[in-house]
Amino acid sequence: YCIICKSKAPLYLFECAHIKPRSVSNNEERNDTGIVSWMCRNCHKFYDVGDVSVIDPGIVVVSPEFNSMIYPNILKIDNTFNIKDYEKNREYYDYHFQNIFKKKN
Repeated sequence: YCIICKSKAPLYLFECAHIKPRSVSNNEERNDTGIVSWMCRNCHKFYDVGDVSVIDPGIVVVSPEFNSMIYPNILKIDNTFNIKDYEKNREYYDYHFQNIFKKKN
């Protein structure tokens, strides 16, 4: 299932998403299987551009810049995040939240 919205579908409909972008990861991080996770196509795009992120203790947050009035049914968040996954990969989620997530200016 998608780690962001929890949608369930056949595995071939999901994408292997980098929690911390590969382009800014060192060799050790690139070889760590925890740097990736499964996301549906929509959540993967939202995550990559910073519209959603994951914060301690594994809560999915939506950017204040994401206009849910324009896209009311496209981003459905389920905050039953896998805490063990968050704890194991905290540094990658924290990097994303600090450097990519669109916080309010």
